[in-house]
Amino acid sequence: MFVLSLFVFLILEIILSVPVETSSHSICRNNKMPKEEVPNYYWREYNGQIPADAIIGGQDINGDNVYIGQAYVSKWGLFTGQIKPGLTEVFITNHGITKVDKYIKILCGFPQESFVWLPTNATSLHMTLLDKHVIIGGHQDGSGIMNVGRINYEGSTQIISYMVGNADFHWPNVAGYDIAVKDYEVLVYEKPKIE
Repeated sequence: MFVLSLFVFLILEIILSVPVETSSHSICRNNKMPKEEVPNYYWREYNGQIPADAIIGGQDINGDNVYIGQAYVSKWGLFTGQIKPGLTEVFITNHGITKVDKYIKILCGFPQESFVWLPTNATSLHMTLLDKHVIIGGHQDGSGIMNVGRINYEGSTQIISYMVGNADFHWPNVAGYDIAVKDYEVLVYEKPKIE
């Protein structure tokens, strides 16, 4: 019996250490990625102060930087939204607009130049994302992973989540309605170039 248990243990160890292909990145089932493939970004608690390593999402109509926030909406999921310096709230679109003012996180990382906005649209999104490390912004309960996207509307950046399966970008307009947009930009991480 001991020999059989040892054999099963060894087989499981071998299986769990074999790399598994997911999208364009090879990861192991035991979550150990090769060191050179670990991206330098993370979500930090947000308290109204912008950390020095926060990723700039764009600018508002006054030319001030806006940042990428993340918040949980009960019974819906984890969504991204836009953070304005000094404010401790984000507006999330999901079947309308929800203001969230607790447990907000802000996307941080380095170097800033490794975060690139790629133009795309609902038709070509799947091809645009091939061989790219897309920034995951959260998930919609029962529907799947949501990524970080943005548009420029009347001179101001609008940051929000989008789902690859649907491919439409939804954002709250000035009147407070959830609008679907076909053309937008998606946030990806590119490895820093070593000179």
